[in-house]
Amino acid sequence: MASIFKRKSDGPWYIAHTYPDGRRVFFSTKCTDKASAKEMAADLETEAFRQKKGLESAADAQRLDANQRTLREHFDDFVQNLRDDHRSSTHVKDHERIFSDFIECTDALRLSDITKRLVVDYLERRRVERKNSARSLNRVQNALSSFCRWVVKKNRMDGNPIAEVEEVDETVDQRRKRRALTDAELHALFELGDKRGRGAFYRTCYFAALRRSEIERLCWSDLDLDAATLTIRGSKARGRVDVVRSRQWSSRS
Repeated sequence: MASIFKRKSDGPWYIAHTYPDGRRVFFSTKCTDKASAKEMAADLETEAFRQKKGLESAADAQRLDANQRTLREHFDDFVQNLRDDHRSSTHVKDHERIFSDFIECTDALRLSDITKRLVVDYLERRRVERKNSARSLNRVQNALSSFCRWVVKKNRMDGNPIAEVEEVDETVDQRRKRRALTDAELHALFELGDKRGRGAFYRTCYFAALRRSEIERLCWSDLDLDAATLTIRGSKARGRVDVVRSRQWSSRS
């Protein structure tokens, strides 16, 4: 441990420091500023702690420091990263719910608490107790895997502990069969949309094959009636820009 003291009221601050091997030394900081002296003492403690743990690099120290923070803080950092990447609000909120539930159900407190066994048991509890479908379990597993990959990329962990957690086979547990709308269903959807002022919204989604998050980001500047094109930005493939052409728009212009 390191502490600071003064031998004379108008003199410099001194540091009293005990090394891991038990040696205790005293030396002058050669400064009269208390804040600077405290900072020097803190740096000395950090260096001594790293030596005690046998740390060999700054990367090791960074990961050790990261593990001192709560898991909630790391989750919050990752969610903010999603916002900075302009991910949809639905995507962000879904991850927030998954992370909050994971902490509550597993009592994990630090990054080092995340293990393959912990995640597998958590997914199994969701399957048994909440009757989660295979698709729902994979969504949760993908969110946790994305977080772990991001943590490794930021050098907060030295490896992804759940990289070997396999996805569930969705074909075995298919709760809802996905299919295209019939002509009658599509006509009914457009008719209802026209009554509620959403007809243009539904038609654009259908004919341009847009996700809800993609159409929510559309601006008038993305629509070029003369060229009959619709520019799609910010899709799931980040940085990708698609241009959709329409013969119907060409015939109307």
